[in-house]
Amino acid sequence: MEFESVIIIRDKTRLEQLIERFNSKAQAKFYIKSSGGDFDFFELDVPS
Repeated sequence: MEFESVIIIRDKTRLEQLIERFNSKAQAKFYIKSSGGDFDFFELDVPS
């Protein structure tokens, strides 16, 4: 079976969603840290 084209659909990572919400990684990090969260949790989700 041959494919003419392939379409890949993926969801945004948690970090990508935060950056979209807060407009930058630094702002997202500030928000998470100031609310007592662990920003490393969000960075682990980034695909290589």
